Formats: sequence, structure tokens, C-alpha cells
Amino acid sequence: PVEYIQAMASLYRRSGQRGAILAHYRQQFRRRLSERYGVDTSVTDNELVKIIVYHDPTVDETVLRDLLTRLSQKSESEAELLALARDVDAFLKAI
Repeated sequence: PVEYIQAMASLYRRSGQRGAILAHYRQQFRRRLSERYGVDTSVTDNELVKIIVYHDPTVDETVLRDLLTRLSQKSESEAELLALARDVDAFLKAI
């Protein structure tokens, strides 16, 4: 499985498909949040943030909104994409 993931990552990198990777990360991030807080995955980002902050006031609303906004971009540089992946991972570990 690790070799497959590395091969796919390499293909995405070489093809410059950062927009597709961002869309995938966004979908997975929203799914994880929806599972964690029992929220319908079809709600808007604003509704998702409001519901999560209501159920868990320890969640930093500004950080969550920023992550969702960054994940909604069409494309970012490779360095920005890696930084965003680290930020999303850190946020998920913190909740």
C-alpha cells in the first residue's frame, strides 16, 4: 500500500494536479469533521463551522474557517500544499 501511495503522489506531482489533490483533501477533511461531530456532509462550510463550534467551543473558529478556505482554492504551490496538509493534520490531531 505504501508503494502505491508513493507512486500516486509522484504522478500527481509530475502532472501538476494540485487542484485535484486540494479537492480530495477538502473532501476528506469535511468527511472527518462530519463523522466526528455527526454533521451532514452536504452542509455549507459556514454551517459546518457554526455547528462544530457550537458542539465544541474549544475549536478555533478562525483556524477552521481558514483551513476550509485554503482547501477551496483552485491551486497552490507545492510548498503551500504541503504546509496546508501539515496544518490540516495538526488540526485533526488537536480535536
